[in-house]
Amino acid sequence: LRRSGLPLQLCPFSLGAPHSYRARQLKLAPSSVASKQSLSPNTNPSFTTSTSTSTFSSSSSSTPPIFSRRRWSSSSNSKMGKGGGGDPKGGSQSSKGHPHHHPKGGKSEGGGGGSSHPQSSGKGRWGHSSSSGGKGASRTPWSFVSAVDEADSLGLLELAKEIPKDWVDFKHGGLKSADKMHSTVLLKMTGDDHFQRLLRVARASKPFEMHVSDVFCSRVDRISDAEVYCIGAALSSPGLRALKDKWCEEETEEQKKVHVPYNSEGHISLAYIHARCKSEAEAFADSHRHKYQDGHRKLIVDAICYSDDKGAIRRVTLGEGGGSSTGSAAGPAPTNSQGISSASGGDFVDIDGSVLEGGGQILRMSAGYSAALLKPICIQKIRAGRSKPGLAAQHLESLRLVRDVVQGTLKNDEIGSSSVTLQPGRLEPGSFFADPKTAGAITLMVQASLVPLLLSGGACNCELKGGTDVSFSPPLNFCHHVFLEFMKKMGADCQLECVNRGFFPFGGGHVRLYTSGLVQPLKAINLSERGDVSSIEAILSTTVALPREEEATLKALTFELKHWLPATTSVKEPKVEIRLERASRASKIWLDVFVRTTTGCIFHGGAEPQDHPGKGGRKGSGKKGAPQNFPDMATALAKEAGTWLKKQLDTGAAVDEHLADQLILPATLAEGTSKILCGELSLHCKTAIHIAKIFLPDVRIREEKRGSLTYLEIDGVALCGKSKGQGQSQAQAAASSSTGKGRPAGEYGQSQASSSSPSAAAAAAASSERIALCSGRLSKAGDALLADLRNDLKELSDWFKVVARADVHTDSIHLTGEGSKLSEARADLAKMLAYYFGDSYER
Repeated sequence: LRRSGLPLQLCPFSLGAPHSYRARQLKLAPSSVASKQSLSPNTNPSFTTSTSTSTFSSSSSSTPPIFSRRRWSSSSNSKMGKGGGGDPKGGSQSSKGHPHHHPKGGKSEGGGGGSSHPQSSGKGRWGHSSSSGGKGASRTPWSFVSAVDEADSLGLLELAKEIPKDWVDFKHGGLKSADKMHSTVLLKMTGDDHFQRLLRVARASKPFEMHVSDVFCSRVDRISDAEVYCIGAALSSPGLRALKDKWCEEETEEQKKVHVPYNSEGHISLAYIHARCKSEAEAFADSHRHKYQDGHRKLIVDAICYSDDKGAIRRVTLGEGGGSSTGSAAGPAPTNSQGISSASGGDFVDIDGSVLEGGGQILRMSAGYSAALLKPICIQKIRAGRSKPGLAAQHLESLRLVRDVVQGTLKNDEIGSSSVTLQPGRLEPGSFFADPKTAGAITLMVQASLVPLLLSGGACNCELKGGTDVSFSPPLNFCHHVFLEFMKKMGADCQLECVNRGFFPFGGGHVRLYTSGLVQPLKAINLSERGDVSSIEAILSTTVALPREEEATLKALTFELKHWLPATTSVKEPKVEIRLERASRASKIWLDVFVRTTTGCIFHGGAEPQDHPGKGGRKGSGKKGAPQNFPDMATALAKEAGTWLKKQLDTGAAVDEHLADQLILPATLAEGTSKILCGELSLHCKTAIHIAKIFLPDVRIREEKRGSLTYLEIDGVALCGKSKGQGQSQAQAAASSSTGKGRPAGEYGQSQASSSSPSAAAAAAASSERIALCSGRLSKAGDALLADLRNDLKELSDWFKVVARADVHTDSIHLTGEGSKLSEARADLAKMLAYYFGDSYER
């Protein structure tokens, strides 16, 4: 509307689209009297009595919006494409859809050149959806190289900082940040063999140099609604050209133009400039050209970045044995972001997938250890004793998620496969996505990937889809309030956010997992004493509001839970609450009960999701004798949960039966001795110990029978990533020594925080903050507002390289990142929250 000059009619009763922070930042000026409050998202429309409309027109003198220096996606049918650049994933990129024509001949690069970050969400800036699809939508795979390193070897960041801000057209692309300064290698890598071919070509190539050949200012032809110019840098790299040519040898001439649709060796767009500043911008480019053409600036490119159809980034190292390549024992071994090396490529750990539990536990534990220790694995006889042997969708997606985190290669990754191999590459932080397209358990994906994510060396976020509360797997509330609580006690910085609940058989659940890299090894945990019950909390979750029966349901639930309160407890009454959860295609109700003790133990008892009375279905009123009202159903759920909890508490154990096996992996990698008092060891727990001893044969796991209880002591190996050049930890040395190919170990238990490297210092500076909002700001907010807010927080996180997330149940915002970045993000976050909730948003 601003481009067309048409007036904008706004009516409080007919606003169909959510009001995002980005939408408010357009700064549309009123041409007639209208209050700011009429547009505020925290205004309740039901209290609006006026039916008059207010007419707004574009303000030509408006200043750039607060967030406009960062790009956002526009609809794919726009002339701009994503973020003002021809993004190869966004649907607007054509074979000749490049940002502008290079003045020295040949077209510049559209998919690279900083046009779009490969991990962009596909959502419109601050809450507007793009027709090209959001997170999880199919994207077009492509590859690129980053033109900016930590030292700014090419001087591009330095050059960009010299561009006056008042020249910059923030509406049509703005000023590019370091993480947007890419140069495309290959576009539209959609063939089945395209990525594998890239691996082969990368292994056969050596690291190459990249220089700046020109600084230019040219018209951006693809933008038709305005006259816009671009200040950029043309790149020269015969090595990059040779790599492209080698990859294209197997393509026809016509297909070569699809993958490499330009003649230049690359370019970087630094800023998009107003037409009124054309003369100054051209003079700026002329004055800096000689400085960058002297040949003294060069960047050594040692890896190619590949973005797959889900937007996940994999780093392919150049040279034999590097990156995601497999099978070669020559050259340097794969490393994680701190320089931890794995054994040579052919040194596989063989796992029998049919022993003990004989199911997914073996797959998840093996994949977790493989990624943490960077040891290649081969698992055979997968689920051989099950009625449907081989990989199921949920197991497969867990393995693929770990593969993406470790930037490795997974072979035989098909439904029903009886064997699979995982070759790790290197652990690096990033954004990841997993969706089995079924009701596969999200909590099991968390279990498989959490430790590798923590060892990645930085902030990670995962978008996980599937089932949140399904049979034969931990429910989401258990994962959130029990498993992750103990991981936090061990030193992990991890948060879980539920966007949508999902149930069998349709799935539809959506969960976000946020982690920060470990700066020191996990701490040992002590669960050797039960203690007395100190609190009991029950959460009755429902996907549909209880019609007029909430109070009666709470009373029935409280009454039933009192029956099995331990006689020794001082707790007089359990704390009970009803939570309304978001879900699609389901009317479900379920219960989670948590018992905490004076020694910090947490026990969980739950009742599986049931259909609401009157909804019929597999469980619920469709069954004969099923409860026909909510109070009766709450009573039945409490009996089911209480029976299991009483059984656990009667054993005298200090750890929940379903938690014990999940603690084995982190305990073996922690620093110090973990002590766990279990009941009778479950088959899952025995399986976890079995896998731990395969990967860490020297780890000490002592079992002591104490009547019906089993006492475990686990001496961890103090695994923590090192900064480059600091050697490997004892854990990697132990893993490699088991195959007779040990390497010199670094200092036992040395952490990043003790390293003198800049990366270690930055990691050590990471911190977290919690902003407590006024009660009800999030927990009572509508779906549209929460969707907008989450989208805005995601964009803020991407820009500042922090993790910002909303915790709906506690009405708070969590912010995690390094000191300097955290301060910058906090300032923008304050403005965002003030828009959503007013100036007095904090508690």
